[in-house]
Amino acid sequence: LWVLFASVRSLTSTQESLVYASRVTRRENPGQGVKYAVVAVSTVLLLGSVILLAGNYQAARGRIALLENRYEEARAALDTALRLDPLSASLYFDRAKLQETMVQEKLQPEASLAKVRELMEQGLGYDRFNPNLHYLYGAFLIRYGPLDKGLEELKQAVKLQPLVLDGVLYASLFEVVQEHG
Repeated sequence: LWVLFASVRSLTSTQESLVYASRVTRRENPGQGVKYAVVAVSTVLLLGSVILLAGNYQAARGRIALLENRYEEARAALDTALRLDPLSASLYFDRAKLQETMVQEKLQPEASLAKVRELMEQGLGYDRFNPNLHYLYGAFLIRYGPLDKGLEELKQAVKLQPLVLDGVLYASLFEVVQEHG
């Protein structure tokens, strides 16, 4: 923790950080070290929370802009949200939905669908246990191919959520696609 705190104070090397940390922890007043630790941890948590809140705000702006067909504004907001919260699987799917919509509106070439697929796969990499993401990816693959991979994603969605109404919906959609495929 003290090495982290020293790094925050912009010391140039790990060696200097370690020296600082050992100096701080050998103070005559041991309670003062605890105070520094509490301040350091609180600061890191506060900054992390502010960054995530800013990311959520940008994501909401992007989703609203997408619904209102303001694509460039949506792209800017969602890209900012992804920079602030790069581990949010749903943000990758929101960005993919924007890209797919722009292809459908003929604002992007068909080749941009590869980027949609890449974004969805990246989002799934962060949340493999979210049945809705598997459903969205499966539906995308059913529309654009390969169909067999899309069906596998729908099966995965049903496996993850078999007893909920959405699970029944996924299962029935899977059966319809399989019959008429």
